[in-house]
Amino acid sequence: MELPEALEKIMSGVNSGKTIIVVGKMHAQYVGRSTSRLTEGDRVLIIKNDRSVLLHRPTGYEPVNWQPPGVVINAQITVEGLELECSRKSPPEVLRIVITEVYSAEAYRLIDKGEFTIHAREEDMKLAIINSPDMIEPGLKILETERRVGDEYIDILAVDSDGQLVVIEIKRRRGTRQDVEQVIHYASMVEKELGKKTRKILVAPSISREAASLAMALKVEYKCFSPRLAYEILSKKKGLERFMKG
Repeated sequence: MELPEALEKIMSGVNSGKTIIVVGKMHAQYVGRSTSRLTEGDRVLIIKNDRSVLLHRPTGYEPVNWQPPGVVINAQITVEGLELECSRKSPPEVLRIVITEVYSAEAYRLIDKGEFTIHAREEDMKLAIINSPDMIEPGLKILETERRVGDEYIDILAVDSDGQLVVIEIKRRRGTRQDVEQVIHYASMVEKELGKKTRKILVAPSISREAASLAMALKVEYKCFSPRLAYEILSKKKGLERFMKG
């Protein structure tokens, strides 16, 4: 594709709120919070309909250069090639991309109303709480996980900032009446074994009305904690790629 034709397609797509995908030979330079220079090579340039800009190399899932949504995009043909300037004022930064050869350039009107759901396991939720117990409440300290009581195992045994034992049961789906009863059962076994009163906490992304009423009556606390939040915590703690492979 000739550069003038690609320029027309890119700017027409940007101005009409389309997603643009350009494959070609490019080099780039960034000036802003830092500076970087990327010498020429085969790249994939994506300009989304919110004007976020991603420049990808042929390998790896992360862009080598990028700009967030809402940047100002200007383009022209220069002696170097098809030059795109992607800039914003706060913070002041500019990503300059020069395309010297265009293999393909397409613009799409993409519509996405789908809901994104993370299917994390209860084990992942537990690991996230272990890594960030303050997500349940400030000052919480984990004592044991998978503590055996009789023939069963408690997800987490912790102590709160006042020194009181806390029995925590984790569910990855909506909490039910049976889950509340399970926490009560585990807590009673711990109290019998250790001779100390415990707090009881059910952790789940949501709770049924019946379960919430029973929990209030039996003094079982409910803490909202979703698989998505667990995913975010773990991805920050040990890296997204490692978490997804695990």
